[in-house]
This record gives sequence, C-alpha cells and structure tokens, in this order.
Amino acid sequence: MTLILALANAEQVVMLSDRRLSANGMLVDDESNKAALLQARDARLLVGFTGIAAVGYFPGRPQKVPATWQGPLPDPSSGPPPAGAFRTSFWMLEALVESAPPDHLSSPMIERFAARASAQFEKLQLAHPNKGVLFCFIGYSYDDGAPKLMLRTVSNFADRLQSGPTFRVEEAPDGESLPPAFMYAYGVPEALDPLEMEKLGKLVSERRPAQALVGKGLEILRAAANSPQGQAIIGKQVSSAILPADPARQVTFDYHSDVVTNTIAGISVIEARGGDHGTMLVADPLVRLGTTGARASAPVARVPKVGRNAPCPCMSGRKFKNCHGAQ
Repeated sequence: MTLILALANAEQVVMLSDRRLSANGMLVDDESNKAALLQARDARLLVGFTGIAAVGYFPGRPQKVPATWQGPLPDPSSGPPPAGAFRTSFWMLEALVESAPPDHLSSPMIERFAARASAQFEKLQLAHPNKGVLFCFIGYSYDDGAPKLMLRTVSNFADRLQSGPTFRVEEAPDGESLPPAFMYAYGVPEALDPLEMEKLGKLVSERRPAQALVGKGLEILRAAANSPQGQAIIGKQVSSAILPADPARQVTFDYHSDVVTNTIAGISVIEARGGDHGTMLVADPLVRLGTTGARASAPVARVPKVGRNAPCPCMSGRKFKNCHGAQ
C-alpha cells in the first residue's frame, strides 16, 4: 500500500509517495518507483497509485524470508514483470501509452485508461476479493493557454475496504470543486497526523516554495510510517516530484532515503503528445546521483514516431536523437 500526498496551488504541484511494496505484511521491496510524469497534448500531470502492486511474483528482495514462505524466492525487478505475472506500475505506463490515441488529450485519455483498468483488474486471479487500486492524476491543463489545476482519480473502490469491478473517474473527492490551493492524501490517510496536515495545508495555501512543501510532507510521511496504522505498510524511502505551472519549466524529481546509494529508479515518463513528439514511455529510469549532466538510463518502449529533434521524455534536457534515440 502506498501513501500519496498530492499538493497543489497556482504555482506548482507536488506529489510525494513512499516506495514500499509489501505482501501479506512482509516487506518485499522498499525502493520501488510508483510515480510517473504524463505529458498529454493539453496537460502535464503527475501520476501515482496505491493498492494492489503485483500479482504472480514478488518484485523485490525481502529483508528476511519467514519459515512459512511459499513459492520461489523474491528477486529484485523493475520494468516489465516476468511472463504470466502482473505489476501495476508497469501496466499503468503501458495502458496510458495505449490510451493516448486518437486525440492525445488528457481527459479522454484518462477515461480510456479507466476502461482498460476495469477490463484488466477483473481478470486478475487473487486469493482474496479485494482488487482495490486508486490512480491519482494531478497537474495542469492548458486548454486556453493559461495553466489550470487538474485532479483526477481513477479507482474501483466500492468503499474503504472493498473494491468493485468497475473503475470510475472522479474530478475531486466527493464531487467537490477544486479550490485554488488544495491537498489530498490517498492510501492510508488515517496514519497521518491531522494537526501536521493542517500546517502543511497552510503552507500550500500560502504558496510557500516547493522545497518547503516537500520538507514538511516528507516529515509527515515518515511520521506516518512509524505510526501504529502505518508500520509494515508505509515505507520511509520517499519519492518527490515538483511540477511547475509554467509548461516551459522542467519537472524535478528527488529521492529521500537513509539508505546510502548512488543509483535509484527515478519517476517514469509517458510521452503522449503525439505528432512530432511521438508516443512512448521511459520506464523506471535509473538515475545516478551526485553527478552533473548525467542522463537517465532506461528501456524505452513503444516508440512508433518520435521527432529526433524533440526533447527526450526522460527529462535529461537533451534532444531525443542525442539521448534515448541514440541507443
């Protein structure tokens, strides 16, 4: 189960999510990327999910394997899952790529994505009845040129504990209208401290710098991981992404961890603008930390048409022909 904090005002959108995958209360991976940037013809959105993460295999390495463990030992994994298995994070990327045509517009794309989710999750063979998943899309649309805040959730939750067969699209929780500044939490909101969340909401409303929002959100997420409701469910390793309202400004990603490492899986990118930009994805790019000018390295899938002089979707700042197009 992932805990997602989605924060937004007129200047920037910030998404924070923990990177933990667990199965039956046991940690299987504490470094899994579950966030993505979606670039549609009319919008830029950050995407994350909470709920069923994998079926048919364990994408990670547990800290220890209990005596009751059944089946093959878990192994580290990212990108496409093994044959016959299912991984929500990678399915999400491929489904968004497939949902982009024919118009490459964000709202119809999300509706088509919801229909694909209904068909896919109905087929999953699970030992328990709950197939609950929620996908969060947050960012800006640019229909008339000016940035407009946009929030969509796609979920099959029938109630807090059970899921239904059909995924529905909602523009905001409980049918509310989006205010000029807002924050929502998805996953295990009962693990969050309401007083600290109130302080974070004030920072969002006051349009404090993005790094101030990230810092406070990170503090709240880690406290939630230590709470009785969050232990063994919420991880302390956190991804953060900052999406500026200005479409000319680059999206930035950061990784917050006590684990010493110089290579991590960054947020994935779905290039869905079509035309000269093409339709493609960069899945779980490996980002080397502590270096200047280093590009992300990742498999690129589904590249039917990409302008060689278009910016590479991996956010390296290079032209496609000099980055992933050169591979």
